Amino acid sequence: MRRTWRGWSPLLLATPFLLCFVGGCVGQNPEGGASGGGENAAISRFLGVWEFASGRITERCNDERSASDDLAGTFLAVDPGKGSVVVMREAGNCNVEFRVDGDRATVLPDQKCPLSGGSATDGTYHGDITFHSGSMVLLDGGLTMAHTYELYVKWQSGANLRCFGEKLGALQRSSN
Repeated sequence: MRRTWRGWSPLLLATPFLLCFVGGCVGQNPEGGASGGGENAAISRFLGVWEFASGRITERCNDERSASDDLAGTFLAVDPGKGSVVVMREAGNCNVEFRVDGDRATVLPDQKCPLSGGSATDGTYHGDITFHSGSMVLLDGGLTMAHTYELYVKWQSGANLRCFGEKLGALQRSSN
C-alpha cells in the first residue's frame, strides 16, 4: 500500500483501526451471535464483506502534519445491529453503527473507539477515534462511503495530537 505524507503521520497509528482485513472482523454481530437471520430487505442489502475499488483516507492535524492513504484493495465488513442499525466492522475491535433508511445508512454521531500502542523510539500513546458523521449509500450494485472522524492521541511524554480525517470510497461486494 502506498502512503504519502508530510512529516510523521498519526494515520500510521490509526490505520489498523480504520481498515478491516477480512480475517479479523467478519462473521460476528454486536450481540456475539453469528451474522444473519431476520434482517429486513433494506438492511440485508448492506450486509457482507466489501472491498474498496477506489478510495482514500486523509488526515490533517493540529501541528500542520497531514497524511493520505489509498484504500483500494482493502476490505470492511458490515454486520446486522439492533433494529434498523448495521455495524461497520473496523479492525482493532472498532465497530461503527449506521442507521439504515432505504438505500442510505447514516453514521450514529459521536461514537468512540480506543486507540493505544507505541514503539521503542517514540514511547507509548493512547487516545481515541470519534466518528462524527457520514454515510454509506447503495448505488448501482455497489456501495459508496464517506465519513469523518477525529483522532486524539496523548503520548507518554505528555505531547498531544489532534487530527481530523475523512474516509471516502467506492466499494464492491467481495468474492472472499
